[in-house]
Amino acid sequence: MQTKNEHVYIEVKCPECRKIKMQRRSSYNRGLNLLCRSCGSRSGMLKRGRIGRKIDSQSGYILVMVHPNDPMRIMTHKDGWCLEHRIIMARYIGRPLLKSEFVHHKNGIKSDNRIENLELISRQDHSILNKLCAHCELRKEIRLLKWQIGELQVKVRRGVYAE
Repeated sequence: MQTKNEHVYIEVKCPECRKIKMQRRSSYNRGLNLLCRSCGSRSGMLKRGRIGRKIDSQSGYILVMVHPNDPMRIMTHKDGWCLEHRIIMARYIGRPLLKSEFVHHKNGIKSDNRIENLELISRQDHSILNKLCAHCELRKEIRLLKWQIGELQVKVRRGVYAE
């Protein structure tokens, strides 16, 4: 069992120059530091492999910009961005994911991209999981309560509940 300060290192090939380097497994699984030091500084990429990271304002998922020479680049959208949880799962299983494969967050938190929280499932299983998900009933209840609060606030503003 590894302690908090111990890290597991693996051998990784730089996608540009094919030079072998040692890298933390956790960084590799998250898509960090893909390039070796010389290739990363030559291309001007400060994060050495991961060009950028942002949160999608509509869906709440984390998006990462994947390096053009990364083998997982084929999973990206046309603009080069890819969902981080899909990249993490693809690196974990060692191949790009198919469009028919879904990555499910077990605890329902979209920004929790730890491999322990991710599960690779099919499209049919994903739709079944979303219907049976414990969080879904809570979400419906929260939505109903928010609507009821909004209605009560409107009544208070109109003076219906004023004494």
